Amino acid sequence: MGKIKKSALIGMLFAAIVGVSVCWGVSYFIDHINGNTKAQIEARKRANEAADKTTEELNKAAQWYNDELNKCK
Repeated sequence: MGKIKKSALIGMLFAAIVGVSVCWGVSYFIDHINGNTKAQIEARKRANEAADKTTEELNKAAQWYNDELNKCK
């Protein structure tokens, strides 16, 4: 087996770095598309909390409305 040239070694190292970078980029892109980034998870969490609070308030308002209607009967 012969001696590996310096340029070939640099080329292989460069190819490995590019390969890892491409794999990381594709992985990040897939996470972004699927909604799995930190910001998207946090936004979904806050939206769910707001929806839960809204549901509670609407249920309270509906109960008050039903109580008022029952007073008129």
